[in-house]
Amino acid sequence: MALEPDTLDQISQAISHAIAPAFLLGAMSAFVSFLSARIDVVLNRIRGINAISEDEDHADLKIDVSRLNRRLVLLRRALLFTIAAGLVTTVLMIMSFVLAVLGVQHVWGVAILFIVALALYA
Repeated sequence: MALEPDTLDQISQAISHAIAPAFLLGAMSAFVSFLSARIDVVLNRIRGINAISEDEDHADLKIDVSRLNRRLVLLRRALLFTIAAGLVTTVLMIMSFVLAVLGVQHVWGVAILFIVALALYA
């Protein structure tokens, strides 16, 4: 199956359009790594506070657990949205190449998915 020149042009255009989403995926993977590390720190802090006995001098730190739990909820939500943005970006890139191979204009679909990915990432 030989590809027609128009299809090759669309594939090269899809490749040039995939550069920004590829960088976005790289940023998202770094952010997922950062969020995972922060979640680990918060969980270790909660475990450390819960290990303190009631009669120790630092028992007043147990008040801090509710604030740390709230931080944990926010970090997990940020991780969820970042992963969702990564999935939308991956679908965007796949759709861009599939539509280019099929010879269909992909500009509007890619633009909408890119906006959705950025909105999830924001």
